[in-house]
Amino acid sequence: MNNRFTTKTLAFAAAAGLAGSFAAASPGTASANADAYSFGYEINNRRVVPSSDFAAKVSVIGAAITYGQGGYDIPVTLRVEVGSGAYDLFGNASDASDGNLNDHSDARHLIMDETFVNGEDINLTATSWVSGNSGWERHLEVSTADNSAQVKVLRNGDAIPDIPAFDGQTSTEEFLGEYLDTATGTVDIADDQVIYLFELGNTDPSSSGADFQDLVVLITLGDSPEALEARDAADLALYD
Repeated sequence: MNNRFTTKTLAFAAAAGLAGSFAAASPGTASANADAYSFGYEINNRRVVPSSDFAAKVSVIGAAITYGQGGYDIPVTLRVEVGSGAYDLFGNASDASDGNLNDHSDARHLIMDETFVNGEDINLTATSWVSGNSGWERHLEVSTADNSAQVKVLRNGDAIPDIPAFDGQTSTEEFLGEYLDTATGTVDIADDQVIYLFELGNTDPSSSGADFQDLVVLITLGDSPEALEARDAADLALYD
């Protein structure tokens, strides 16, 4: 399994939030000059399909899921697929302990260290795990490659889903924080970015547990890893 990312990454500090969640990312994680960035891509059945050669930054903005009301935090893992390649950027996605993202940590930001060719699409596979007789067992596995209704895709200008968080957990709106225009109730990101909201608890959309903030991921596209690093450095400089 590939595990590729640049050694120059951003992980802006933020205080831990409610149980089973990351805190919303602090200023600087969203591009301060969002209007200046543009990279062509399409969303094809929930898959990101760039229109030219590209690099990608993957940001895990938050995660919040428990085993029922008042239950234990269940692990969540993520695998990134580009074309025929699969990448475990945040620990082993087949290991609930090694790859767990629902661990009260700050947001994670990693730039993949290669430039991919036009025609390769980006897919995300998220998995939730529950405790079983033989250790951690897969509960739900949701992939954008399957065009699953268990994941919502948001682009710049899209309406913020009005879905209450289960059992007092951090809501989607709270997680996204600076990526929103609260005056208009819409997503406020650059045109080369896309947000994914995963529901990894149950498959009943009418359930109060279907809150679509079990895992929140932001993808940022660019011409090359170096270009994405330069963009991050420019954003950081604004807050020095």
